[in-house]
Amino acid sequence: MKAEAWIFGSLTIFFLSVTPAYWLITMDANGTPEITGTAALILTFFLSLMIFAYLYLGLFRTARRAIGNGDMMGVPVLMGRIRALVIVNLVLGTAAIAAVTVAYGPRTS
Repeated sequence: MKAEAWIFGSLTIFFLSVTPAYWLITMDANGTPEITGTAALILTFFLSLMIFAYLYLGLFRTARRAIGNGDMMGVPVLMGRIRALVIVNLVLGTAAIAAVTVAYGPRTS
């Protein structure tokens, strides 16, 4: 569980660093940045931050408490919840990328 939490923590740091770079790279000649992609990166940052907080602060502590109390049967249940959360996030992210790709397609000038 700790590994999954740190994966999302690393993703949060990644999106935090990529968003300003994307903002600057996508500026056109008038100095107007591409808003849609920047907004998507900001929302993705907050989503990964919320998942990291939930995994690390919620489920990780609950699992650690269960192990400390000797309740080894409760830990697999928590692992199943984490796996389901990761799979749902992966599917939703892939669907969002596919929807944006289909809706806007490649740019041709």
